[in-house]
Amino acid sequence: MKSNFENSVDIKGYVFNHTLARKTSRKGQDYIGGVLNVATDADAMNVVPIHFTYVVPTYKNGNPNATYELLGQIIDNNNTYELNGASAMKVRISGDIECNDFVTRDGEMASPKRVRGSFAHPETNDIAAVGCAKFKTDMLIEGYQEVEDEANGNYGRVRGFVFNFRNDFLPVDLTIRDKSGMSYFEKAEPTVSDPLLTSVWGDIVCTTVVKETKVESAFGAPDIKTTTRTLRAWDITGAASEPYEFGEDEVMTAEDVKKGKANREQHLAEVRANHEEYQKSRNTSNNNSNNTFPTTQKSASPTASTNYKF
Repeated sequence: MKSNFENSVDIKGYVFNHTLARKTSRKGQDYIGGVLNVATDADAMNVVPIHFTYVVPTYKNGNPNATYELLGQIIDNNNTYELNGASAMKVRISGDIECNDFVTRDGEMASPKRVRGSFAHPETNDIAAVGCAKFKTDMLIEGYQEVEDEANGNYGRVRGFVFNFRNDFLPVDLTIRDKSGMSYFEKAEPTVSDPLLTSVWGDIVCTTVVKETKVESAFGAPDIKTTTRTLRAWDITGAASEPYEFGEDEVMTAEDVKKGKANREQHLAEVRANHEEYQKSRNTSNNNSNNTFPTTQKSASPTASTNYKF
């Protein structure tokens, strides 16, 4: 199986806001973690979150980590678009597509895709000219369908797997609105048994939808309630003219896919097991905490009353 599948994300823009923080691991290692939100346009309409999980001060060879230093500057200066507009700090981020695997409150497994930040650099160019949120990735495509959208026009949904540096299989859905591109994937007819392994690239596009609801009043002006919702799309804008030869040993075989999916299921089982262990420890902690309270109740205060006089 090919060992160097591409999976890259490049983002340039303003530091919009962040939840970055300096932390210390259980083993005493200092690191920075959190979410850096980057606005890729001059009006900050396209804001893309980038997740930094564990950025340490130095590399294994002892050299300083420039990304750690830059994230530290962002924390200390807090020069964000949210506070200072277009005079905010500008950054260039390199990362990749990953899945955020977790168990929902309903007990279901969720694996939304997100950007994992790897390297961060200062950006000096005008964001109006260079701002972007682009991805390029090799993808094992196992399905395609056209989705009806009366409001914005029909689009295509491409379903399959991308790969990280460990060649883990990461399930993702991407969209495509280009008509010729939609026709290309429709004619390719990718399926689980006959997948399409190719390179695709495109843009991460965020759209803010503002909805106003008018509630009539018995008198006076009506009450206007405004809700804001952000829709994030990963739109494919191009694909390789020649896909990979699926089935070749040096590329990917059906056996490789079977093994990759099995490893994926094992990983999800571990995520669920860790979640259940965490919930169990929380319940135990809460029970122990409750046991510290007296088991006998004191009589109510003679001044207490449920009959309030106003």
